[in-house]
Amino acid sequence: MKKIFLLIAAVIMIFVSCGCAGIKYSRYLVIENGKSSVVLSPGEKTRLNVTTPLTGLPVYKDLRFYSSNVFVAVVDRSGIVHAGVCGKSRITVTDSSGRTASILIIVQGKDKAAFLFLICAAAVIAAVSVIFFFKKCRKARF
Repeated sequence: MKKIFLLIAAVIMIFVSCGCAGIKYSRYLVIENGKSSVVLSPGEKTRLNVTTPLTGLPVYKDLRFYSSNVFVAVVDRSGIVHAGVCGKSRITVTDSSGRTASILIIVQGKDKAAFLFLICAAAVIAAVSVIFFFKKCRKARF
């Protein structure tokens, strides 16, 4: 009798620790097989794979993604991360039942956006210099 009581208590504890719903649900989500971070280059993109830890099955339905720094990494509804400028951003995913997971996105390497900004700035300075040069030449008629 005591063994049956202990067996029933153990089974109840297992179901309670799994979220009161058996094996179908867990309390957490897993991104990229539990990695703590993903490293990308500026302009690169990748899809975040979200799974449940107990079954390892992918989760696609009713996910919301958030980025802590949209200049570094932007994430769309389907979990595709677009890397921006160099830096760090934490991507958090939440499902409809409130389970969450997060991963750190590190963008490093040559920053194409900064390079393009410098080229554009140099082109604007050159254009303004040419305009002022021609205006001075027009005024100083020989």
